[in-house]
Amino acid sequence: MENTIHFKVSSWKFVIAILGLCIFEYMCLSVLSTPFSELDSRTDRLHTIFAYLFFAPVSVFIGAFILTLLAFLLKPVKGLTISETGITDTSSPFSIGEIPFDNISSINSRTNITYGNKYGKARMNEVCINIRRRKIDNTWWANKGLLGRIVKRLHTYTIPTKVFSASHNEIVDAIEKSIINKNIKFTSMDFKHER
Repeated sequence: MENTIHFKVSSWKFVIAILGLCIFEYMCLSVLSTPFSELDSRTDRLHTIFAYLFFAPVSVFIGAFILTLLAFLLKPVKGLTISETGITDTSSPFSIGEIPFDNISSINSRTNITYGNKYGKARMNEVCINIRRRKIDNTWWANKGLLGRIVKRLHTYTIPTKVFSASHNEIVDAIEKSIINKNIKFTSMDFKHER
């Protein structure tokens, strides 16, 4: 029997994201539902036209994204599964699915990475899966669709570990144990003291 370890996605984090998107969607719809004459009286005509041109596509995009997240939350299996044959990522609507160990050259654990600028920053922990640069894998990645082609071209696939109920260290320990004797290099990097 195959030994598998499964890490569940923290659903409440996706619920918070959906609520935040719903607030933005409400703001967009409130602007779009305001009569042109009322908006025109508050600003000049050019700004009114730009308001409609900006909020219409943004509203459609946010609405589609909310529906995508809701459909993802209703899926029975969400998370990260580590088996004897590979790593299966189903932690988001845009996850790639299974990556066999045979296609992986190395795995990096990256902690305390800071993303953002002077207006806002976020600290993240990630697991980066580096893909082997072999021509024989091209067809396999192409069968994964557009996302598979992008991953193959970039030669890396990143999994943010904050979306899981388990801690970063628990996930990393499980991955490190699963790749023993599989010719996969494992490294850990801490960016806490980096600028």
